[in-house]
Amino acid sequence: QHVHVVSRWDDFLRSMDPVKCYQSHLHNDPTTETEWTKKYSAAKMNNWNIVNVAGEYLRHLEGFCSIGYVEEHLAAQLPNFTENEGLYIDPHGPMPYDHFPRIFLATMLHRDYKGKHAEALGTLLERSAWLSLLMQSPTGESPVGGRSSMHQWNDAQQCVTFISIIIIVLIIILSSSRPKIIIT
Repeated sequence: QHVHVVSRWDDFLRSMDPVKCYQSHLHNDPTTETEWTKKYSAAKMNNWNIVNVAGEYLRHLEGFCSIGYVEEHLAAQLPNFTENEGLYIDPHGPMPYDHFPRIFLATMLHRDYKGKHAEALGTLLERSAWLSLLMQSPTGESPVGGRSSMHQWNDAQQCVTFISIIIIVLIIILSSSRPKIIIT
């Protein structure tokens, strides 16, 4: 009985089509008259696409799909990061939606993503973590601005961002010949 259930789940996870499962992806039909496609067309990739990209990466790790969807969508997402600071700019620019996608990308790097965009993502996440430290208030609160500001989860996201960058930097240091970064 147990083997049968596991086999059915495996079949289900292999059969999933990300274009049919998610609303935010590059293949949205701009002629579809839904509020979602009007607001978040393929030209306006948003933070929820990064969530589904991270999920697809986890499916890939388990052998349920190729990494093609992940690589295609990460390439489309990179322009949403500020080049020098590494901050994520969601459509309409609300501050809380900067940390949110970075957490999911950090999870991919923690889970050994070494694809085409790994180096760029690592650099962007490192830069943005440092800037996030400088942007918080003297009491450690996230900066406000836009939709979802002053929600308690924003400060929790900061904590995850800072812990994630420590892990990423340690992974980079321990797995490469890159000069060791010493923070004193």
